[in-house]
Amino acid sequence: MGMEDASYDVDNTEDVNEILLQVCRVLSFTVIINTLIYKLPQMVVIIRTSSSFGISLRSVIIEWLAYTIMLTYQFAMGFPLETYFESNVTVFQDLILILLILKNRKLIEPSILRYYFVYFVFFISMAMRMYPDAVMYISISATTPMLCWSKLNQLLLILKSGNAGSVSAITWFIAAYNTAVRILTTVVITKDFPMFVNLVSSEVFNVAVFCSVIYYSYINKPPPQRRRYY
Repeated sequence: MGMEDASYDVDNTEDVNEILLQVCRVLSFTVIINTLIYKLPQMVVIIRTSSSFGISLRSVIIEWLAYTIMLTYQFAMGFPLETYFESNVTVFQDLILILLILKNRKLIEPSILRYYFVYFVFFISMAMRMYPDAVMYISISATTPMLCWSKLNQLLLILKSGNAGSVSAITWFIAAYNTAVRILTTVVITKDFPMFVNLVSSEVFNVAVFCSVIYYSYINKPPPQRRRYY
């Protein structure tokens, strides 16, 4: 009887694990779909209003670098593409967003090309595992404070100004949702502790920024004009 119970427990555990795996795959697909439009709302706001007020350029640049590290680390470590596909799109969209902000603030200069050159050389080398593993682990560990600082910087900018400005609530909602899903897939599939810490820390600030954007957008919303009747 004891052996039958043990066998039943093992079967149940395997069934639960399989269900969790399938759920993670479905949720990963939704993350991929969301990622395709992740930064688009923010880009649309900048283009439509011709303003990047309230958006921290430093925050976007740090986020771009952090996600690039995450992308190259996961690629180099051979993780399943489904667990980090959105990082590819996020890195590209962050780059476009940075260029939009620079253009809006008239900060584009030929001198910035050298920084992009260093960026591409460093991270392509990292993706090809041309650096010692210690560098890989130090780099991925560094993304936690980088992402936290990036999001904290944006949060403080909103709180200090008391205005969400051109910051897109939709973009930050997508960020919060995607990160929540990635926490689950990390626990179930990759079981990578540095990535787990990274994602949980990031999620706290994603939610905080999203809530602050909603709050300040609401309290700063101009009152509706009363219609006059003659």
